This record gives sequence, structure tokens and C-alpha cells, in this order.
Amino acid sequence: MGNLSGGLIPCSYPAAIEYLYELRSRGTKLGLENTRRLAEKCGNPQARLQFIHVAGTNGKGSTCALLESIYRGAGLKTGLFTSPHLVSFRERIQVDRQALSEDEVIHYVHDIKNRIESLGGHHRPTFFEAVMVMAMNYFADKACDIVILETGLGGRLDATNIITPVASVITNVQLDHQQWLGETVQQIAGEKAGIIKRGIPVFTAASRELIESVFRPEAERLKCPLIEVSGASQVASACTILKNSIPGAHQQRNAALVTEVARGLNSVFPVSESQIQTGLSNVSWPGRGQVLHTKAHGTIVLDGAHNPDSAIALRLSLKENFGDHRIKFILGLFRDKNWLSICRELAACADSFILVPVPSERNLKAPDFFKQMKDHLPEIRIDACSSIEEAFQEIASDELTVVAGSFRLVGEVLSFLSPEQIPNSEAGLNDWFTELSE
Repeated sequence: MGNLSGGLIPCSYPAAIEYLYELRSRGTKLGLENTRRLAEKCGNPQARLQFIHVAGTNGKGSTCALLESIYRGAGLKTGLFTSPHLVSFRERIQVDRQALSEDEVIHYVHDIKNRIESLGGHHRPTFFEAVMVMAMNYFADKACDIVILETGLGGRLDATNIITPVASVITNVQLDHQQWLGETVQQIAGEKAGIIKRGIPVFTAASRELIESVFRPEAERLKCPLIEVSGASQVASACTILKNSIPGAHQQRNAALVTEVARGLNSVFPVSESQIQTGLSNVSWPGRGQVLHTKAHGTIVLDGAHNPDSAIALRLSLKENFGDHRIKFILGLFRDKNWLSICRELAACADSFILVPVPSERNLKAPDFFKQMKDHLPEIRIDACSSIEEAFQEIASDELTVVAGSFRLVGEVLSFLSPEQIPNSEAGLNDWFTELSE
């Protein structure tokens, strides 16, 4: 990508995306200083908004989508900030589930570029920091009643943590991103607990062990009400509602958590029980157990399961919805993930694996991937293809195929299956998990 730092104005959508790619090349740097400086340059738009702040290892995007659906159905103007995007950058920033337009991207990228340059060279933000503040500008300009805000990485030092929410939500904690957040579940939980704010209620579906050892002590220290979702009755009440929206038992727990949030915040954002149920049943969240019925390729299930726990959730969801059917998987994984554990979990319901490259700097190289898979899972038929197009040539029209291992792969498949509907892909902007050199 070209360098726009010399003062060129992003006057077209491709130029705006190119500038975002330049920011992406700065990698990742955890911390709040740069985000606060940039937000201050923009007049602190986050101070004019009300937030529900959502962190967790798995399910935080789905939880955000469920919350947004409830509050939009109740008549509130909703802002939704999530990541990663599947196909288009615009998915990350939505108002009333409408992504900002290309013209709006041009406008807000141009604005944030000018603000960044006014900071000087020592405080230039990363891609995620800039996009976070850009989203706050957009939501404030749109006068959103409520913003559902998903953390990017961790919580304590995540750029989203410059806000003060009306509620903090922690879905769960598992091992993931250890190079950033800590080697143990306890350490990672400590990072997630960083979104808890003094006096602000915190809702969680984390394990009882982590609640008692990490979240409750932090909530008591900050004098916060702590509401936990752990009882079977809470989860069971969400089961039938979610059946036709987002499949999977793990989503039922997310729905139970969301229900407690909506009830707990009723004095701030009034919603009825019927509005909660309608919001849960009407939610749409692509790439999470998404089922597509195609003429050429049969039934396709898209799920971005990218760590062992999400692979377990996917396996259980497939059993729930398709019984003991042996499944063909198309897998693309990142080398910095626990990919072998992911494959072992999915092997329990697999007929075969087709390994494909993921268009990312973090892609697990096919020759090594193939050989190690053959060594560790000799009982599973394993093939390797050089592209999604080649992999889909191996799929019969009467088969069930599951695409998993990475949201990047899910996005690529969506683009492949509907190129006329999704002409532009900016999936490369998701590659920001690289250390800054300075």
C-alpha cells in the first residue's frame, strides 16, 4: 500500500481504505494513552454516548449482536462496534445494523487522518485505536441512544477501555492470545476484568472458579454489583428462543447473559420481556453457525471457530443440529493458534478435512500443516487444496460441508459464494496482530 502520510486527502473509498492499511502496518500496541490523546483531539465524542462494554474470549461478538437486536427492537437508536469484519471494513461500525456507507468512510477517515497528523509523530495511533475513535465520532454524530462496544483484545489495555459504560459484560475466559494477555486463564481473566469500572454493574457467564477468584474480588474492590449467569434454568429459558436465529448451546448461554443484562439495565433502558424475546429471536450474526443452502455445493455451515473451546462449541452444535452425520470440513488456520487441538476436537465428527490457505500473514503453511495433520490424525482422510475455489470443486451438491478455523476463511468463502453481492473485500485489515517495532 502507498504511503498517505505526506498529506494526501483520502478523497475516494479506495484511498480511504489504503490509508487504513497504512495504519494497520503499525501493528498492535496495547495501552490507552494514544487513544485518549486522539479522542481528546476529536472533542471526546465518547463522553456524549452511553455504552455497554463487552469483553470475553468467545461469544462477545454474538453477545453484542444479541444486545443490539433487543435495544433496536425496543425503539432505541443503536451503535454497534465489533471486530473482526468478515468481508468489508464497514461491518465494524453500524447504526441500527446498517453499516456506514462508502461516502461516510471517506468523510470519517479524512477527518481522523487530520486529527492524527495534528498529534505529531510521537503519538501516532495504530489501526484499531484510530478506528475506535472514528467510530465514536460517527456514533456521536448519529446521536445513538446506546452503543454496544466489543473489546478488540483483552480489556484492561484495549483501546475501547477509554469509555465509562452503563454496564460491563464478560462472556467467558479461555486460553487465547496468550502472547498478549498471559499464559494462564487466571492472568487472562485479570486482563478482561480491566473493563470493570467503579460502581458500574458487571455481568458475566464466566466459570464459577474465575468469578470467585478474579471477578468478584475486583467487583468488591470497585463496589460494583456483580450479576452472574451460571444456573441451568437461566440458560434453559433461552434455548427455544434462539433455535432459529443463532444455533448452538453456547449461544444459549450468551442469550441468557444478554437477558440478565437487559433486565438489569431496565431502569436505564426500559425493555419488556416480549421485546427481549423478540430481539433474541430476530438476531442475525453471519459466520457463527451460519447455514447456507446452495444448489452447487449442498449445505454449507460457516463458523469462525478459531480456538479449542470454540471448536468444542461448534462440534456440539453440529451434533445438535445434524446428529451423528459425518462431516466434510474445509479448514484454514493460523499458525499462532492451538490448531492441533482445534483439529482434534473437530475430528470427532469429521469424515474428512480439506486444508486450505488463509489469505493472511499468519497463515499456517500448507506443507507443514498437511504433514503434521497426517501424523497426528491418521484415521481421518486429509486433503490439501491451494485455494477455496479448488476446495469447493471437491464438494458434491448433496453433501454437508463445514468451513471453520478462522473468520478470515469464513469471509473469503462468503465472497466466493456471492461475488456479485460483495464486490469489495478489505479482509486484510484484520491482520493487525503484529508487534510494533518501536
